Amino acid sequence: MKVIRSISALSVFKVSCVVYALLFACLGCLGFVLPMSVAGSMFTRENILAFGFTSEQTTSIMQALGVDNGTYLVTVIGGYAVGLVLVPLISAIVFAIAALVYNIIARIIGGVEVHIE
Repeated sequence: MKVIRSISALSVFKVSCVVYALLFACLGCLGFVLPMSVAGSMFTRENILAFGFTSEQTTSIMQALGVDNGTYLVTVIGGYAVGLVLVPLISAIVFAIAALVYNIIARIIGGVEVHIE
């Protein structure tokens, strides 16, 4: 039986950053860009007017969402690009901190025991 006494925070940071970047790149497209693009197509003048808004309110809503001039999709893709950078970075920082906390706790009470065959 082997005991893991410490984990390199830098190693955890690098690996988790790459893993989360790949996951967000693949799954973020399906879970963020595609649904938001479909949702944007539902913000038509007729749909907003159907909720009882006036024509002026409808114009304001459409301008705020950016669906009247085509900026909605650009905003969605921009949000995806920002997420592609921030999600892996924040996740890697959290996991690196977790590795440091593990190292402190492992010094006090011992590390995780692993059976290797």
